[in-house]
Amino acid sequence: MQYRYINYKDRTVSPEGLPTLNIDESFSFFNPKAGAFWTINPHNSAYASLAVAQKEPTRNNYTDGPQYPKPEKLLDYELGYTYRNTWFTAGVTVYYMDYIDQLVLNGKLNDIGESMTENVKESYRTGIELSVGAKFTDWLRWDVNGTWSRNRIRDYTEYLSDYDDSWNYLPTQIERRLGNTPIAFSPAFTANSLIAFHYEGWDASLQSQYVGRQYLDNSGSKDNSLDAYFVNHLHVGYT
Repeated sequence: MQYRYINYKDRTVSPEGLPTLNIDESFSFFNPKAGAFWTINPHNSAYASLAVAQKEPTRNNYTDGPQYPKPEKLLDYELGYTYRNTWFTAGVTVYYMDYIDQLVLNGKLNDIGESMTENVKESYRTGIELSVGAKFTDWLRWDVNGTWSRNRIRDYTEYLSDYDDSWNYLPTQIERRLGNTPIAFSPAFTANSLIAFHYEGWDASLQSQYVGRQYLDNSGSKDNSLDAYFVNHLHVGYT
């Protein structure tokens, strides 16, 4: 169990002497966690856990948004299983992360180019993680892992800046109710592979990574997304 109390004060004054930020907020968080681990036999084990995690906003969350942010709350459920012997390991984890007021990236940048976030009332991240490792010899090993996930905002409303026909900024905003949308920068599939070789002073490795499509904002529009990519890193050395 964990209890956290945070008193956050910040007063910022502009070069002209005008107050631009005046924060005086207190947060009390109780974060319990419960779990169980089972050793079924020397080769098989399993676990289950339930945890609550609450987190206060950062200073950037206050300075970047038009409204003061809320703390985010997470309820995390996990189940896992592992098999292990001398030459082989395999594991699977299933998780469900239920958020209230999660602070998510929204695709916007602040005045100095940093990514901005916003609270979304209800969202979740759920998926399955698989990992496999094989030691073929004393000098050659291969490890692979992958995650399939679904990361969604349950009912998202996007607010866009409004301009007139001459592109003059208007104080009003355009409101778009988009419903259930994917969370920005949260690919549905990622995978990693590492082949490692160590023999008589020689050291080599090939690391491969695949990352699925990522949306640049929370609209779910394919036009505002990064294509999936695959990259390899090769290292060879001798000592």
